[in-house]
Amino acid sequence: MFGYVIDSATAVQVNLKPKMPSPTCDPHQNGIDKFIVCQEELMALFAICPACCEKSDSRIVQQEGTFVKIEQVCACGYQRFWQNQPILHRNMPTCNLLLSGAIHFSGCLATQTLRMMTLFGLQCISASTFFRHQRRYTIPVIIQAWQNEQAKNFSDLKAMDGGLVVAGDCR
Repeated sequence: MFGYVIDSATAVQVNLKPKMPSPTCDPHQNGIDKFIVCQEELMALFAICPACCEKSDSRIVQQEGTFVKIEQVCACGYQRFWQNQPILHRNMPTCNLLLSGAIHFSGCLATQTLRMMTLFGLQCISASTFFRHQRRYTIPVIIQAWQNEQAKNFSDLKAMDGGLVVAGDCR
């Protein structure tokens, strides 16, 4: 379906068919703010069609941990999909991995943190998802960072003029 947007001097043809969001991988997602939004208020944003300004139908089509995907459909033919966060490789929602990393790197207990979020009514990952992320991503990243730092320290020590003198009294 096509519509027209009237500019001050020209008419521009606009495709009203939705494009599926493309998977993105922004390494700086952790640096952007995130908000807690109640479901009722979120769905109210999709109650009016942006093409014809009439009432439209919307529904949650996918929810996985912190990820939500909403479909909006209108009688005028307008349809779109909206998601609250980018998707990483293997269809992993960005904030699910960021939540696992934040829990792990802060030293908090995962089960207690996730239980608190569930009691508050926040959609969050499961404990098994956290431990899978820990095993596949956060622990290997920690090990890699440690090995990189260790290799840098050894190369700095080898490059020192006069070498390194290590002494001890055998205790």
